[in-house]
Amino acid sequence: MAKEDWPRGKREANKTPRWDNRAGVRPDNRPSTKEGSYPVREAMASPSSQFPLQDLLPKQETAADRFLRQYPDYDGRGTIIAIFDTGVDPGADGLQMTSDGRRKIIDCIDCTGSGDVDTSTVSSIDDDGCVTGLTGRKLQIPAEWENPTGKFHLGIKHATELFPSPLCDRLKKEYRKKKWAPSHSKCTADAIRELQQSESKGQKQTFLDELMREELQQRTEQLKNLDKIGDESLPIFDCVVFHNGSVWRYRYNILAMRFIRTKIFTPFSRAVIDTTETGNLSKCTVLPEFRLQPVYGTFGEDDLLNYTISVYDDGNRLSIVTNAGSHGTHVACITSGYFESTPEKNGIAPGAQILSVKIGDTRLDSMETGPGIVRGLIASKNYGCDLINMSYGEACQKPNEGRIMELCNEFVDEHDIIMVSSAGNNGPAMSTVGSPGGTCSSVISVGAHVTPKMMAAQYSLLERVQSMQYTWTSRGPCIDGALGVSISAPGGAIASVPKWTLSSSQLMNGTSMSSPNACGGIALILSGLKACQIPFSPSSVRRAVENTASSITGEDHFSMGYGLLQVDKAFEYIRNSVDKLNNNVHFEITCGSSYDKRGIYLREPQETSSISYLPVRVRPCYKSELDLKLKANLEYRISLVPTATWIDAPKYFMLNNSARSFDIKVDTSDLRPGAHYSEICGYDSACIELGPLFRIPITVTKPISIRDPLTPISESLTLDKGQIKRMFIATPPKATWVEIALTSLEESGKFTMVLDVSHLHKDKSFKYQFSNNRVALGCGETKNITFKVEGEKTLELCLTSWWSTRESKKIKYAITFHSLLPNERNVAMENSCEVRPNVSLLSDLLYEALYESQLWMIFDKNKQHIASGDAFPHQYKVKLDKGDYILKLQVRHDKRDLLERLKNIPVLLEHKLANSVSLDVYSSQLKALSGGSKISNNYWLNKNNTAVLYFAPLDDDKLPKGAKPGMYLTGTISYSSSGKSANNDFEAAHKKFMLSWLTRMDFEHGDKLYKDLEQKYEDDLSLKVERMKMLDVAANKHGSVEAFENVIKAAQCIIDLIDTNALLNFYGMISDLSENAAKKKSEMDEKKKYLTESLICKGKNMGLLAKQLECLEEESARYQATVSAMNDVYCELSKWIDLKNHRALAFILVHAITLKQYARAIDVGETELASHCKLLQASDIEEIS
Repeated sequence: MAKEDWPRGKREANKTPRWDNRAGVRPDNRPSTKEGSYPVREAMASPSSQFPLQDLLPKQETAADRFLRQYPDYDGRGTIIAIFDTGVDPGADGLQMTSDGRRKIIDCIDCTGSGDVDTSTVSSIDDDGCVTGLTGRKLQIPAEWENPTGKFHLGIKHATELFPSPLCDRLKKEYRKKKWAPSHSKCTADAIRELQQSESKGQKQTFLDELMREELQQRTEQLKNLDKIGDESLPIFDCVVFHNGSVWRYRYNILAMRFIRTKIFTPFSRAVIDTTETGNLSKCTVLPEFRLQPVYGTFGEDDLLNYTISVYDDGNRLSIVTNAGSHGTHVACITSGYFESTPEKNGIAPGAQILSVKIGDTRLDSMETGPGIVRGLIASKNYGCDLINMSYGEACQKPNEGRIMELCNEFVDEHDIIMVSSAGNNGPAMSTVGSPGGTCSSVISVGAHVTPKMMAAQYSLLERVQSMQYTWTSRGPCIDGALGVSISAPGGAIASVPKWTLSSSQLMNGTSMSSPNACGGIALILSGLKACQIPFSPSSVRRAVENTASSITGEDHFSMGYGLLQVDKAFEYIRNSVDKLNNNVHFEITCGSSYDKRGIYLREPQETSSISYLPVRVRPCYKSELDLKLKANLEYRISLVPTATWIDAPKYFMLNNSARSFDIKVDTSDLRPGAHYSEICGYDSACIELGPLFRIPITVTKPISIRDPLTPISESLTLDKGQIKRMFIATPPKATWVEIALTSLEESGKFTMVLDVSHLHKDKSFKYQFSNNRVALGCGETKNITFKVEGEKTLELCLTSWWSTRESKKIKYAITFHSLLPNERNVAMENSCEVRPNVSLLSDLLYEALYESQLWMIFDKNKQHIASGDAFPHQYKVKLDKGDYILKLQVRHDKRDLLERLKNIPVLLEHKLANSVSLDVYSSQLKALSGGSKISNNYWLNKNNTAVLYFAPLDDDKLPKGAKPGMYLTGTISYSSSGKSANNDFEAAHKKFMLSWLTRMDFEHGDKLYKDLEQKYEDDLSLKVERMKMLDVAANKHGSVEAFENVIKAAQCIIDLIDTNALLNFYGMISDLSENAAKKKSEMDEKKKYLTESLICKGKNMGLLAKQLECLEEESARYQATVSAMNDVYCELSKWIDLKNHRALAFILVHAITLKQYARAIDVGETELASHCKLLQASDIEEIS
């Protein structure tokens, strides 16, 4: 901007002074002095008013711009492109209409089911004009809504299943910053201050003071934990579907691409989502189905996420269609975006229409699913789509196999839908193409290209290089020999994205961008063919684009395929050969002894060391409904032409309506190490000028043989911008890993290199043994990369500088192979003990063993040999003192592959515990989980009867010292008879049986049974405990003051019957050497159990009683006395068990809530809170929440 163009006033005064173009002149026009003079600068370039908008979405490289200048009406009109992606935003710029005024998006379909809402719940309006939504909100139905049936289908949907994960992250972050953080910070500060004040008190702390300090500690801790999680709740929406009565029915005519109005009245589905979360539906958008009317809604001003709806199953299923990411919208804009005022920003085919097919599941962070792809294929056929663009893909194990691949081939071959897909972004190593793009026979796979104009306009690079493939674009061949990449197209664009990204456009690059660029170009071709009424088929179009593609100097077939798409040439190719092209047939090429490969790929050392004779089969393929006469008349006189001298093939080949085979010869003996590609092209001898009918791809990667495995392979080299150094090495026979050292030879600066290392395996994806490394190197710096290898296989190492690197880089690499080291296990002994090493999978086997021998050796940290043993672990015990040891295991066999299986075999170290550990045994799984009544030491069974026993896990405090994850305990269970009489056995079993029924029966019958048993077992503690439990169940059910008091009395009765002093004296003894010590211990353990159960039950019911009395003003004194007594029980219980024991949690929960110490209540745990919520008052639950 010239100086006179600046606005006057304040901005002029604050404007930064400019340099004068004349040397030695200051901004104030005074000549500079020598001291403090201003530096001399050259004249600045003048700003440009012409921004290269056309290079933001490249069209020149594929001649799409030239084609449109020549044929402006063949801009995609009459074609429909299905976008298989994350979903397309109907509100994004450029996606509202086509160049000829039709709606751009004919429908938005969610094929993943992530937006599905079950709306089978039907409700009617109540007297207040509301329906109750499934969230529990009252939904006010506006009076102006037309719904003659009066029935509303209701559903519920969580935003996390609809909102893209980046949007969820943004909303959570904004909520935390604006709403969560201010209030939470204040609460945290208050809690810390109160805790500090409590801890600063110098006087002696009372019991209640200690409890309050614990509450404050827990409160502070809970607030800190909540801050890590944050209140990240997203909206939960009520959904309403209804019919608005008789309206005009709209039928969509696919062929005419117009809406046709007919005089048929039909119920028309409408849907409303309560985006306000208040139930005020008058402020919400009422949407029709998008396929009938192009209307969409927006969830809110904070998210700016647009959505459409579809209704299925007579209103019982609502589909809320959003996008799972910005990717799909960007792709759609590349294919066919239309900007009326700025045509430079148009997509490749602005006249084409779009079917948005969402295959990226929002719930899976936009990952595609099999059902989504299959449903999308069906929808593409039903909507009459001409093309599918799928900028998605994954690494696959078996190319061109599987149900989805089968369906892709079927929809292309049988239903004439051309499918274009991305090759993948896993380069620069070879054989990294993804699926379906690089592995499905009928799919056109597209690589990614970058040009100097793209570098300037999109990436703003200071220095631009020549046109090239992006470093990361995946390379062929496919692991079954197919080329993998069909064609290439520009792989970067700045195009529209959804508004929820808070941006109107965005730069994205990848084969995800080259695929829609190519797909849009093919849409231009189809538009012209349809306008000229020229017949075509997917195979004839593919043949045209591959035979007319433009090759790029310096790029190979593996990255480029057959070259850059040339739209105009491909169109002219088909138009000029209408009478010569056979649209009814395409050819299937299979190779190998089993004819299960789509090309020839010789990669391993044994495959490339000699001449190979390989069979090839060619089979003509047709549509299933093709006229039999056309099949019968098929005849091709084919001329076979190899493109390299190291391939020999028959010169002629006659092909009729059946598969025929021939052999070819591949002589690799004179090939230099590296990658070599050639083809055998099959020409129709009647029209050679049309190029090959089919091609047989042949790839050979000849590896370097290593003479001395111990000598590193090293080289110093200079890598130009984007240059690739590709090496293939035959790994030494016993190599198990390779080390690659990269050293910078630059004198200054840092730069990044890319190193791909790859082993290929049959029936495995390339990622099975693949490593992609971005290595940053400073001046003189060395970085080491290690990689697992297998002997006598071809290893690929691919070293390159990044495509956008400014300058050439000097580096040195050194490659060293290593063999497997002895298998050592480090063992740390925390205490002195005897151990018994045991390789359990090999133990106790000698003559019948699969392996020749087994030997283990133990060494101390000074490498001194301690002990050895073999396959019979019971014969060896080794005493080890505390410290670190090394255990070495040696197993012999003459077959290496069998030894490889043992590399991760577990070795057990068995040792006895210093003290035995007893497990609690229960008669039911429920009792084992909840800590119910245990089985005593004796469990009696009659003859021929069975019983199931459950062993509960050990509490943490009972685990042996030093126990760690990965260790396990073994032990024994004894089955013996104590010699009791049968009568005694029966009496004990009968008593136990009767007691077990006390808590199962209703209170009236249970009370009667108790009174009968009390006459027989008057002072029996077990009977009184069961009576207490029975009363506790009744109190929990009724919740009355009297019921709680009855439990408290029953519990106190048990406590009074137990001599607590005797218990304390017993557990205070160090040891008991008397003859009946075991029996006495059993009796004392049982009394302790009864005592703790009674204290817990008493304390819990005291707390519940206090909550009842708290509400009664006249019971204030009694309330205080009950709380005080509850605190006494708390103190008494703490003498006998750890208060964090799961059996005490119910009491601890009630105790904390009674004292209004809610942080302690939360610390009890969510499970216990949920199970006891029915005992709490609403105010308590609200405080805890």
